[in-house]
Amino acid sequence: MSRIKETFDAIHAEETLIENTRAFLNENTGRTKRRRSLSAARLVPAAACFLLLTLGGYRYYFAPTSVISIDINPSLELWVNRYDKVVSVKEYNDDGNKLANSLDIRFMGYAEALDQILASDEIKGYLSQDEWLTITVVRSEEEQGERILSDIESCVEGHGNTSCHSADLHDVEAAHAEGLSYGKYCALLELQKIAPEMTAEDIYGMTMCEIENLIQDLSGETSGAGDTSGTGGHGHGHGHGHGGGHHGRQHGE
Repeated sequence: MSRIKETFDAIHAEETLIENTRAFLNENTGRTKRRRSLSAARLVPAAACFLLLTLGGYRYYFAPTSVISIDINPSLELWVNRYDKVVSVKEYNDDGNKLANSLDIRFMGYAEALDQILASDEIKGYLSQDEWLTITVVRSEEEQGERILSDIESCVEGHGNTSCHSADLHDVEAAHAEGLSYGKYCALLELQKIAPEMTAEDIYGMTMCEIENLIQDLSGETSGAGDTSGTGGHGHGHGHGHGGGHHGRQHGE
């Protein structure tokens, strides 16, 4: 079962919340036996409500409703709650871990977090070398997912070599089972059409552009990295989808 699905299904409260509730009961219980008995009778329902509200609020806030998968060679995901805040950052390779550790984007709005990622020296360095950046919005709530995708398209409009996509949650579970973010998993599926023996391990350390160039080489086609035809940008084959909910839009220089 994927990490996202597990988190959507159940987000467990921290032990400190339970300890705080236990301390609340202990502090407010009367000193005498009779008072303890009376106080407990009154406090148990109140404490139960307090616990439910506290845990429920925690679960509600930290439950992701959309995920933004970012792939170039760093591969990471921003898990976004219903308030458009980044509640978790998940890395899917060493470069993704390095990038995540260099930023402090948890609890930021997703647009501000993405701005910081795009402004990072690491991402700018890859883009300056004509690498390709893929951003995929994985949605569990249709309206929020479409809004995030539209916002991201506006956010990356000034950046070359980028493509934006959307996907439904069920399309991502297979990617996580392979230990890949969704964007890189799509590239693997495209590659496996030509070379079925290729595995997630084979592409783990490759950039998205390197995977695309390998696809083009194996298929005998001209690499999309140098193609400036079409709508004024670079066209990469993995821009089209794998799964019923996926669609993509590309941005070029």
